[in-house]
Amino acid sequence: KNVMQGLQTGQEHNKNASIVAAARLLSYAPEKEQMLLTMLVNKLGDPIAKIASKALHHLSDVAQRHPNMCGVIVAEAEKLLFRNNISERAQHFALCFLSSIAPSGRPEVCTKLVNICFALFKVLVQKGAVNNRTMQAILRCLQKAIAEAQPAKGSDGELLNKEMQDTIYRLVHLADIRVSVQTLGLLLQLVTVKTEKSDRFYNALYVKLLDLNLINVGGKTAAQLLHIVHRAIHIDNHVARAQAFVKRLLQVTLYAPPQIAAGCLIVLHKLLRMRQELIGGIGATDEVSSLKTVLPEDGDLDRFGSDAEDEVKEEADEPQPEVKTEAVKSKVVNIDSCKYDPYHRVPAF
Repeated sequence: KNVMQGLQTGQEHNKNASIVAAARLLSYAPEKEQMLLTMLVNKLGDPIAKIASKALHHLSDVAQRHPNMCGVIVAEAEKLLFRNNISERAQHFALCFLSSIAPSGRPEVCTKLVNICFALFKVLVQKGAVNNRTMQAILRCLQKAIAEAQPAKGSDGELLNKEMQDTIYRLVHLADIRVSVQTLGLLLQLVTVKTEKSDRFYNALYVKLLDLNLINVGGKTAAQLLHIVHRAIHIDNHVARAQAFVKRLLQVTLYAPPQIAAGCLIVLHKLLRMRQELIGGIGATDEVSSLKTVLPEDGDLDRFGSDAEDEVKEEADEPQPEVKTEAVKSKVVNIDSCKYDPYHRVPAF
């Protein structure tokens, strides 16, 4: 009771002492486990940031000392996350705590964390709050928990259903650049654990490298993106696609700020040193040779240096029939609008 009173009504130093006492009681004498755990988890929503941070630290310490308690702790943190009157700061501290215990958790605990994060992810997307730090904390927690999580039964080995995949990929293109880069990191983690098809991820990453917002990003976000690009190219078995990413990085160095351009060149140096097959147009020579066998011979080339030039001039002198403008307009309207778009090019081709 004294500990509870100190946590609820005490001053800052009294709250700190009460948090330490509650954490010790929870670690060494867990007779009142549920009550002590509820008090400590509730302190993650304390209006004083130092108190919430101290509660986070001691809860993480308890989880590391007693890994078997991780399931109970995660369930209590879930109750806090989905309260109606919870503040954004409390959600942020709770997600930071969950991400801190994710690496030491068991597969069933990590699966529970993934389900919690996806449920909260849906809530934020429905509200349109995709650019706040809570979304960044969700993505960070997912990246740490998804490595040990187990797919649900009947999901064909995938952690995400089709709807969730579409929402995450939409977030890559529409969210703030920092959230977008973190989302790419999550997708790369999914590709690494082989629960996600890689083609869509590489297409999204290839398009994002031309985002003009990358010019003004901070050093941390730029370093994170270059790390994602380095890992993605390193694990890619499609040589032609990896070569396309190498060329795209060289394109970025032409207009990017000096620090990002230097980072791109460092990434290229490491990749080309480890993967010699990316140097040169190894995949392009075979494609060109195959095109030579498929393309028909151009008959117009035979006209050069021959007497056919005079015949062409005579044909040009003959009067041409008039073409009505209405027919031209109808032809223009009927022309297919599918033309080359450099921003939506598939790197594998």
